[in-house]
Amino acid sequence: MNRRTLHLAAALLVCCGLALAAYFAEKINREQFASAERAQVLHSLTVVRDALESNINSDIQLVRGLVAVVALAPDIDQRRFDIAAQPLFSGRTQLRNIVAAPDMVIRWVHPLKGNEQAVGLDYRTVPGQFAAVEQARVSRQIVLAGPLNLVQGGVGLVARLPVYLPDSKGDEYFWGIVSAVIDAEKLFSSSGLSDDKLPVEIAIRGKDARGAGGELFYGRPEVFEANPVLANIYLPQGSWQIAAMPRGGWTAEPDNRWSLRLG
Repeated sequence: MNRRTLHLAAALLVCCGLALAAYFAEKINREQFASAERAQVLHSLTVVRDALESNINSDIQLVRGLVAVVALAPDIDQRRFDIAAQPLFSGRTQLRNIVAAPDMVIRWVHPLKGNEQAVGLDYRTVPGQFAAVEQARVSRQIVLAGPLNLVQGGVGLVARLPVYLPDSKGDEYFWGIVSAVIDAEKLFSSSGLSDDKLPVEIAIRGKDARGAGGELFYGRPEVFEANPVLANIYLPQGSWQIAAMPRGGWTAEPDNRWSLRLG
């Protein structure tokens, strides 16, 4: 084998080596870029998820306080119910109204104005609501229904809290249900979902706290089909699943692709 052949073979080996090195360098760069992009999306998603969980739990904790008032005064009337409920609607809250239904019949509502027709409603006569009410009674847990269209207009979440009280013998008996309507539009807005500067597109599914198998109620279904970053929003009972991807979709190629190739 003459010297020229050796030089050609060496040059060929060098070219193959450089091509292989370039391939792996670009592959690693692409993977690192994709990981960094998903990490950025996860950060934005986490901020929104934490805000949603915090706002929902904050509203429910406010209603828990009203349940304690009812437990202390089971024979409360509308005037005292208004006095107890009014402070819950001041400050940063997404509550629209709260009702108390001893023995499954709505007796007290706050605010009463605009909700007068609800007084006297027996949950047992409304199949669409009784299922969630009965679930709360049997499980003794808070049941969150919706989002659903409200009769008064708008979209809301309905949190139902069962109330059990001790009788004269010290045994517990079912007193009734305290329900709170959370304004879904205010909840989403205060949690940052309506922020035009949000760098990600978000979708949420799990209507009636059914988790990943539940119905989509926020955003486009295509988000769940675009290899999104996923997270769970844990509710008092059940969960939602939230998905996020960059606005405009995932970046096909790293921004530094050509500079890397040139190097």
